[in-house]
Amino acid sequence: MKTLLAQCCFVLTLVLAQSHALYAEEQIHRKVTPLKVTQEIKAVYQINTNKLKRNVNRGIHYLTYLMDHYARLGIPDKNISLVGVFYGDAITSVLKNSHHKSRGGRTEVNPNIAAINALIKKGVKIEACSETMRLRGITHAELLPGVEMVEGSYVRIIDLQQQGYAYIKFL
Repeated sequence: MKTLLAQCCFVLTLVLAQSHALYAEEQIHRKVTPLKVTQEIKAVYQINTNKLKRNVNRGIHYLTYLMDHYARLGIPDKNISLVGVFYGDAITSVLKNSHHKSRGGRTEVNPNIAAINALIKKGVKIEACSETMRLRGITHAELLPGVEMVEGSYVRIIDLQQQGYAYIKFL
């Protein structure tokens, strides 16, 4: 009888603890300011560094994180216009394996390819600065499939800002 009573108390304690945790989580969500814009979301990321986060370029990591965050909020990919503009040292992140290491990448294999392909599949534009490419002798043929070449990173970012894109810079 004591064992049954102890088991019942244990189960009741677990149920109450879980109920309290769910209530606390609900209270946290109630305090979060809801998004006012859930359609025609536009942002441009300026990415000029090869710093890594979870084994990919940090800018690519955060492009992925942003798309995933919007998905968790129930906002479909079609409502988001996201652009990553790569220049400077980050240009190696958008190169094919055959050119990655020789153009300044850390490894023979470009660790960003799978993440870039997934982003492009979701509608994210991945763009390479033609000025950086020219200065480094990189050709269009060296870019990963789906990566677009743009006139220059700064003029492209200014153009997108003039179109209402939010600007995010990675240092």
